[in-house]
Amino acid sequence: MTHIVEHQESTVVLENATPPESLGLVRFLTLSAKSDYLRIEAVSNGNGILVINDSYWPGWRAIIDGKEVSIWRADYLVRAVPWPSGRHVLEMKYEPTEVTIGMLISMAGVVALISLFIMEWRQGRKASK
Repeated sequence: MTHIVEHQESTVVLENATPPESLGLVRFLTLSAKSDYLRIEAVSNGNGILVINDSYWPGWRAIIDGKEVSIWRADYLVRAVPWPSGRHVLEMKYEPTEVTIGMLISMAGVVALISLFIMEWRQGRKASK
């Protein structure tokens, strides 16, 4: 990889990827990006690999035209997806399991806290009668 960087080659190193037999050119039509969401609409004249210059991290999901596709680690730092020939829409969402688990634990804590307040309030009303 240091050779690629030193000589400024446009080669991308993919991890656990099956490279296509040939690469097509991609023309981007629309791009919408947030910190946890990416939407790209593009058209290509052949199968290829779309490299997204944004950090690779577990928890990202990639969907092309409603079908989930693999996300590959490219150059160890960024994300890449297989891009089929033709016009397609890619949506990437950051939905890590840890966040879902954390939200469920937080919700359980809020329910427990509200339950304790209600129990304390009822006991206070009974004692005042």
